[in-house]
Amino acid sequence: MNIYIVVEGLAERKIFPYWIKILKPELTQVFTIDEVIENNFYLISGNGFPSYYDYIKDAIDTINSTNNFDKLIIAIDSEDQSRQEKYEEVNAFLADKTCTAEIRIILQHFCLETWLLGNKRVGPRNPKTQELRTFKEYFDVFTDDPELLPDYPIKSLNRSQFAFLYLKKMLKEKRMNYSKGVPKAICHPRYLEEVKRRHETSSHINSFGSFLDAFNF
Repeated sequence: MNIYIVVEGLAERKIFPYWIKILKPELTQVFTIDEVIENNFYLISGNGFPSYYDYIKDAIDTINSTNNFDKLIIAIDSEDQSRQEKYEEVNAFLADKTCTAEIRIILQHFCLETWLLGNKRVGPRNPKTQELRTFKEYFDVFTDDPELLPDYPIKSLNRSQFAFLYLKKMLKEKRMNYSKGVPKAICHPRYLEEVKRRHETSSHINSFGSFLDAFNF
């Protein structure tokens, strides 16, 4: 099984290789197309919307020309759209394209940080800082579905920006740092396990199921 993966941005490019190795230890990451032999995955960042569509097109062209990939996985944010609206947009883009590999779409609703806020072990039970207490009073990601996180007009943040800041402040209280370029804490197997547990034991972070399903083979 060889997989070509196009992800949303920098954070996914850093985190997903670790998560994939946890879920599918038989897969080995390669960094050039020429290295693909057997049980490999090649992962590239699409640098956000709308440029990832160019990367998806290039991926399809490469897959068709090399005939060496079994699956194309596309992992992107829904951002301000609903999951259905984003699926329709992606499917419309793919409609006139033929790919020799199976295509699977992972929609991070509404961004990767939404999933990461689902870790109850680092969630804000009793926040120490006033800022995190204010966030928790406004929307409690410990008890409510992070996918329902709203905009935060107090700081003029849209919901993706708010999710990023909320996660950053939440992890800081646990003496962990988070940035899209250095998401080291998120890469740990226990972090993935807690996100997975939240998804499987509640109706929360439902879109995380698309990530698990994509690597269920």
